Amino acid sequence: MDQAKSVGSASALIGLLSFVLGGIMAPLAGIGGSHTAIPMGISIAVAETAAVLCYFFLVKHNYTSVCRFRGNEKS
Repeated sequence: MDQAKSVGSASALIGLLSFVLGGIMAPLAGIGGSHTAIPMGISIAVAETAAVLCYFFLVKHNYTSVCRFRGNEKS
């Protein structure tokens, strides 16, 4: 398995991205002050939309191509 060599690097990258995105989103959520939650809701919606798009364009595509390569494609 070639993937076994890069598991640690992938885990480190996910951890780094978590901290970077948290550092970016935290000040953006506080822009409106303590009397409104609209900026936080907008940042949550943007992050969720980005996660769904990443799933459809990266994970879903790779999963179907792996299944097709192995010969057990699902309908």
